[in-house]
Amino acid sequence: MPECYYKKSFLKDLSKIPNPVQKRIEKLVFNEIPESDDIFSEFDIGRMK
Repeated sequence: MPECYYKKSFLKDLSKIPNPVQKRIEKLVFNEIPESDDIFSEFDIGRMK
C-alpha cells in the first residue's frame, strides 16, 4: 500500500468539483489508490514531473 499525502489545495479544489465527478475522484484517491499495491500498474496514471 502506498503512503498517500493530500495537499490542502487538492482538497480545496476537490470540494469545488460537481458532485457526481467529485464522488468518483474521492473513491479513487481515498479508497482505491491507498489500498493498491502498485498504483502505476493497476491504474492508468503516470508520474508527474
